[in-house]
Amino acid sequence: MKGNGHKPTDKSRELVKALSLVGWTHHEIAYVLKICDETLRKHYDRELNEPLYIAGAEIAGSIYELAKNGDKDAMKFFLTHRCRWSPYKPLEKQDNNNSVDYLEILKAAKAINDSQDTSNSK
Repeated sequence: MKGNGHKPTDKSRELVKALSLVGWTHHEIAYVLKICDETLRKHYDRELNEPLYIAGAEIAGSIYELAKNGDKDAMKFFLTHRCRWSPYKPLEKQDNNNSVDYLEILKAAKAINDSQDTSNSK
């Protein structure tokens, strides 16, 4: 499986993106392309990494939109994973180095949304 002289094509790039996104290992993808792992990483670094970043951003955006629209599971997930919130600790005890009053943030966000709704209805 020597990769000497390997030339990526549009088709091989799309294949690497798709296989990487669904969780194939670099070794498995290299095997399918009949190249070594090092050649795969040399020629397809962007295709190996970028799709996962984009998918993660899209899914995070979907969770955020669900949370904004009242989905309690999405709210809990977002707050737990993005804001280091825990239902088991009082908010002021969450992070001693960076105390944040999440209730104040939520009130401010609601006030902004309410003012935008009022200005849009004029």
